[in-house]
Amino acid sequence: MGSISTSTNNSIPVVYSPAGQDACAYYRMWIPHLSIPHSDYYFTGLKPDGTPNDLDLNKMIGKQVVIVQRQSSIFNLKAIRLMKQVGLKVIYDLDDNLWNLPHGNPAKKAFEANQQGFVICARECDLLTVSTRGLKTAASVSLPNKEILIIPNAMDFKLFEDKQIERDDGFVVIGWGGSNTHTDDVKDVFDLMPGILDQCPNAVMEIVGSPPKKEITQEYEVLEILEREETVKDEKKMVPYGLSIVDIKTGKQEEIPWHSFSTPQTIRRGKMRLIGRPLKGSVMSRQVLIDSALAFHQRYRYKMWVPIREYHNRLASWAWDMSIAPLEDYRFNQSKSNIKMLEAAALKIPCLVSSVLPYQEFCALGGKDLEWLLCHNLKEWKSKLIELINEPEKRKFLGEKMYETSKKYYDIEVIKAHWNYAFQQVVQ
Repeated sequence: MGSISTSTNNSIPVVYSPAGQDACAYYRMWIPHLSIPHSDYYFTGLKPDGTPNDLDLNKMIGKQVVIVQRQSSIFNLKAIRLMKQVGLKVIYDLDDNLWNLPHGNPAKKAFEANQQGFVICARECDLLTVSTRGLKTAASVSLPNKEILIIPNAMDFKLFEDKQIERDDGFVVIGWGGSNTHTDDVKDVFDLMPGILDQCPNAVMEIVGSPPKKEITQEYEVLEILEREETVKDEKKMVPYGLSIVDIKTGKQEEIPWHSFSTPQTIRRGKMRLIGRPLKGSVMSRQVLIDSALAFHQRYRYKMWVPIREYHNRLASWAWDMSIAPLEDYRFNQSKSNIKMLEAAALKIPCLVSSVLPYQEFCALGGKDLEWLLCHNLKEWKSKLIELINEPEKRKFLGEKMYETSKKYYDIEVIKAHWNYAFQQVVQ
């Protein structure tokens, strides 16, 4: 493919058709749509689970290109083929590595069940667009002959203003926002926070979205299969309804409903590993989410989920002084984008991050100053958090540097040239 033209004028009429009303749709669909002439936005409700809504092709009259997201069902495939039959070019867009979701991600089971559908639908389209270099590498494995174009996520700095509310309460607010898909990513840093808040009495931790949880492994021995009498096909039988178990580590006993084990569990008996329902005397392991110690700290604050259409306004209103973005270093996260750093940059506040690929690439654009924001271990997380809490001038300097870097490389006025190039490639 040739070099991307710096021209941002688009004369090709397009329609962005997102898979849902979430952050991926917001940054990959809504933000570009607002800035690209001759574009429209049409949420069809065509979702990965196959739930169909009627596709109204009248909404696409006069368009040449449709951009769809995460399509995977037979209904999605039929819709893509129908759009192509009436002369539309179809671009398939991805913002997540759907082939390498970590075990702790709640969406793993659903996406794994649709992986073949993602590939089939993407092959049917004229071009695949992705948000990062890491995601292009991952997608290339399942779609080796597919043309893939990287279009980075962008910020519309006309929407995301820096914080307008100046507090005079003397506190430094550290912010994080995200879903329970990040439980494993944040657990170690969240465990540090109570001690940091104790050491820095002017610091406050604020979390938006999913409250702080910690996933732990618990091992149990089955003491008894609990049964009760029920009528089954006019015949009274003793039917299992639960298990009496004991926590091997703590000795605590509890009862667990039988339906908790409706799917096969891995049971260990000595050195044997059996797949099936738990039996009396068997030892089992399960993952349990518990409240993090951070949740009980007096200077921890929690905010509920924010409607995505209001996000840019709410983000500015929280008046954070700095933010954090911990990520574990595995394939799924290596494919993620730097959007949390871009959001912080829009507010002109620094964002401490884990030293993983998407953040390394962003920080490299800002040189040594921004590379300081990369945390390579928990010792650095602690020391850098305390340093930023205590040094307002450093927070201001790094926030301004992040803003300058984001404006130069990730402003939608820059990134929309990449979208225009994609449109030109599929219609020529």
